[in-house]
Amino acid sequence: MMTQWGPYSFNYPILWWEKTDSSGKMYFDIIGPSGKWKTINNKGVSGLSALSGVFPGQLVVQKDSAALAAIDIEMEYMGKEIISPFGIKYPAGHPYLFHYREFDIPFQWEMKWFVFDSTNDPIKHNVEFIKLLNNKPIKVTKGIDISNVFGKGFGKNIPKEKIATVSATDIDIPDGLYRIGISASEMARVYIDGKIIIENWDPSKTIYDEDYHQDTIIPLKGKHTIRIEQAQYGDYGMLNFAIQPVYKND
Repeated sequence: MMTQWGPYSFNYPILWWEKTDSSGKMYFDIIGPSGKWKTINNKGVSGLSALSGVFPGQLVVQKDSAALAAIDIEMEYMGKEIISPFGIKYPAGHPYLFHYREFDIPFQWEMKWFVFDSTNDPIKHNVEFIKLLNNKPIKVTKGIDISNVFGKGFGKNIPKEKIATVSATDIDIPDGLYRIGISASEMARVYIDGKIIIENWDPSKTIYDEDYHQDTIIPLKGKHTIRIEQAQYGDYGMLNFAIQPVYKND
């Protein structure tokens, strides 16, 4: 199970979105260590199917028609020791707050696909590799969700090994502080307006699943261009990108 910030460890509770139907009903699984949960606050939704329960569980809510850019369902967990997604430990019996949040940005990704070899290897011959990325791609795919754009294109009329992608989109974002995260196999660079903000480009350091993920916190306002370079030697394909506001209790 891959969350927006990397592989899920089952060491902490999450509200896992399953689907939103045509009427705006949102369906969730409540997953985590055994314990109890209760809702604390919610924004952008109404008509919760339950206000408390035990793990595992389910929750159904009605999405407000006006909540196109901000949904926040806040819940409290009580139970076993928790290790948060950012490695912070909470002792057993200590209240732990967790959220489901949606912050919708209308991404329009364009993804270019390339195949490299020993002459333009991304580690050994990076200059030649960059030249490759500036040449004509083998194919181009487009879409709103970068993980779907990558997944639908991975291995389709293109090898699954020794491939690279370059993805770009323009955004227009409210003034604020944002956490940006990238999960990719096996290497990734993230640029905003041509400036590199995340570089995870050493596959020798990828030992565990969580090593595929990197994030950073930066201020943003207004219009920007995001560019992602991704490359992999093996045949395991993954590319996820997330941008979320940094909240006071994060």
